[in-house]
Amino acid sequence: HKKQKDFSSNKTLLFVGRLEKVKGIDLLLKAWTSIKNKKNWKLKIIGNGSLVNLIPKDDLSIEHINFIQPEKLSLEMNSSHAFILPSLFEPFGLVVHEACLCSLPIISTNRVGSTNFFLINNFNGILINIEKDPVRNLNFALKELLNLDINDLKKFSKRSEQLARRITPQTSSNNLISLIEN
Repeated sequence: HKKQKDFSSNKTLLFVGRLEKVKGIDLLLKAWTSIKNKKNWKLKIIGNGSLVNLIPKDDLSIEHINFIQPEKLSLEMNSSHAFILPSLFEPFGLVVHEACLCSLPIISTNRVGSTNFFLINNFNGILINIEKDPVRNLNFALKELLNLDINDLKKFSKRSEQLARRITPQTSSNNLISLIEN
């Protein structure tokens, strides 16, 4: 059993993905930079792409890492405190499951397929409708996260881990077997 996350001091909201419009990175940066009081949170962005230049160089609340070895990614997830995937279109989004496995509260959108399994609004995170007024909705969700107290963050964290366990290699293979047999 891994040790409980420490939500008491500086906290990291993690984004992992290609820095492209479809991932909503431009919207995320707009929403994040418009928040005045970030309450000891910083945004860590891991990824590269055509929108890399939108990341402000002088904003100390944002850290950017171009590339990371896949095996180091779980270390980054385990040392983060929440996860965000603001995609406009994402057929599944396995990274949301990985974030849940690392006990991260999740912010994601109604256009990410895996949120059907791994995100329940106000249970383990915040689900955003990204179709209309996306920057405003993202901004609202970010502020909601930043305003959660330690107890709520711990609850969300534990619940993410519970949701992650709904799908294990075991259940996946059993589902596959049942498809083959029927």
